[in-house]
Amino acid sequence: MKKARFPRWSGKEESKMRTRAGGNVPIIMTVEGGGGSDPTPVGGTAEISISRSAWKESMAHTIDQLLGFDIVPPTYLREMKPPLDEYDEARDDYGRPLKPVGVAVQRWVPGAVNIGSRRAARIEPNEEDLIKIFLFDIIVGNPDRHDENIVVETKFPYHAWGIDHELIMSDYVGASPRLVVDNYAKEALDVIEGKRIPEDVLQRIRDMQWEDFITATAGIGTRARNAAWRRRALVLKWKTIPTEEELMRM
Repeated sequence: MKKARFPRWSGKEESKMRTRAGGNVPIIMTVEGGGGSDPTPVGGTAEISISRSAWKESMAHTIDQLLGFDIVPPTYLREMKPPLDEYDEARDDYGRPLKPVGVAVQRWVPGAVNIGSRRAARIEPNEEDLIKIFLFDIIVGNPDRHDENIVVETKFPYHAWGIDHELIMSDYVGASPRLVVDNYAKEALDVIEGKRIPEDVLQRIRDMQWEDFITATAGIGTRARNAAWRRRALVLKWKTIPTEEELMRM
């Protein structure tokens, strides 16, 4: 199996990483994505469990790194220890000591606004970023890219980022792009429909190897992974971004 060729992450941005829970916690590994409240443990050790949503968020960043798109804000998977009270270790309702959990924390993008906001309407989001986000979503089968899940920086070149990826790589999406498009941000589709896909973007998708994709999606079932690879093959047939009507017929 080939070793996944992920770009290096300097770690200098660590001070800009935030989580809703706050606090400083030791890093488990470098990933990308957001948090989530789904308590289903899907990984970790006997001491650390990671929620399914945090796992998917970290997976989104790993795939983004593999593609070299830079459209998922940098995120770390971290160990979050429960807070201690003044006299004893933290305990649950049954008096059992709380164990550390793995959480995904995402780099805060200062000043970024949702693509559907009034403020965003006064700027022109980076078109190539929106194309990359859309193709990324088709490949990973993201059915949750509504207008609040694309944020745009308000300074030139108005970089666009995709956030919230806890529903990617699910069995129910299938090989068709229809479920991805059904709830897609209209403000983004209006910009990119019919636009030519840059050749270097398509080349990055071609360069993604099956062995590396297996590594990036470790833990995902065969059905969802195979469907994603078929959607990749579909994307590689495109020269331009299809219209919504064309996508819904695929």
